[in-house]
Amino acid sequence: MGTIRKSFILVVVLLSLGCGLALAQETPPTPENPLLKPVSQWQYSDTFVYLRQGGIMAGMLLGLENQAVVLSVPQGRRAIPLADIARVVIKPEKKGNANFVFGMLLGIYARNLLYGHAEGKPFGYMGRIGSPLGFALSNSFFAAVGGAIVVLIDPLGEANEQRFDFSEAGLERQAQWERLRQCLSGVPSEPKVHLTVMGGAIMAGSIGRYNRSLESAGYVLGSYYPQYDQGQSYDVSSGNFTMFRKIQLTLNLGHAFEVGLAYCPLAEPTAIAGKYQQTYMGDQEIDTNFHTIQTLAASGFYAVAVYKPFSGRLPKPFSWSIGLGLGAARVNYHLNNSMATEVLHNGYYVSYQNQEGGFGYSRTRPSGVVYTQFECFLYRSLSLGLIADFVYVPSVRVPAFPEMGLSAQSLRFGNASVGFVLGAHF
Repeated sequence: MGTIRKSFILVVVLLSLGCGLALAQETPPTPENPLLKPVSQWQYSDTFVYLRQGGIMAGMLLGLENQAVVLSVPQGRRAIPLADIARVVIKPEKKGNANFVFGMLLGIYARNLLYGHAEGKPFGYMGRIGSPLGFALSNSFFAAVGGAIVVLIDPLGEANEQRFDFSEAGLERQAQWERLRQCLSGVPSEPKVHLTVMGGAIMAGSIGRYNRSLESAGYVLGSYYPQYDQGQSYDVSSGNFTMFRKIQLTLNLGHAFEVGLAYCPLAEPTAIAGKYQQTYMGDQEIDTNFHTIQTLAASGFYAVAVYKPFSGRLPKPFSWSIGLGLGAARVNYHLNNSMATEVLHNGYYVSYQNQEGGFGYSRTRPSGVVYTQFECFLYRSLSLGLIADFVYVPSVRVPAFPEMGLSAQSLRFGNASVGFVLGAHF
């Protein structure tokens, strides 16, 4: 539980940071005429107007009005006629470097995916966190390195400044004015491709369900020799945190719909359980050790459709979507049981017997996934959010093992999760 708690804290911190960055970048309302057109990505940017008579007028760009550039300057609203303008330089609103923030998050994700991996668990599952300080310092280092690498690859974290030269007369000046008008009237195109990765805490799947029957039969979860471990039960099959729950690629299909493909690793950590039973028959002592081992290697591929019911109606940095996927899952499940019986007479060894059995299942089955996610857009091309999902795989009947005290039952190899989603949008 310590790993889950600390991983949850990490996700909350990242989300808080992301929401803070996104909200901090909201364009402030102008005290001037709100109906001034055009409204574009350049509005409220720092603008420098070089005058034909000499001098520079600097202010915040509000837009165009007739044949004039309108600025917000310390003295108030100022409209500068085209006839008085020699050159206009528009610098983009200072929003920081989106690539650096993306690199930071990618560095943190890569660190926990690759170096936080737990030995003996499927790829992506996190192990125990030792020192919280060391964990924080390690993530900070990878965040800085990731940000630096991405910026080195593509240093443009914001739009380049725009320059318009009105020094020429006649048609050339009018052409520059038209270019300025089109630039300010242009609305940035919405991202059309969405790549998301998800991590989260896995709820009890097939292994977790079978563990409940093991507990009812007196088995100690997470312990192979419970007679030597009298501590609490360790359920290692449920509540595990993985950094690689799902990867998904979708394309826009209209304003509120997306379609694409998703891959979901469904493997769960190997689970062991044991039970020790001691009985007496006269001078004979019978010691019996029951052992079970469960392994699940599974993955699903899905065609997904995504719907955003409140597209365009939520506040600017937020998005809520619902997704449904249909496809197939490849399942490899194995249950190995063993029962070792030792007979002693007056403390002396008499006989030993070992019985083994189990159940195996390996097949591709139809499968489906449904999820809902709430995202906060740090930038147009980067989002961070929360997600909950459920993967369905048809149930399989596991036979009874009466000698082990286990009854027959049906197991579904799908599972559910709650976690985070990191998105890149192009």
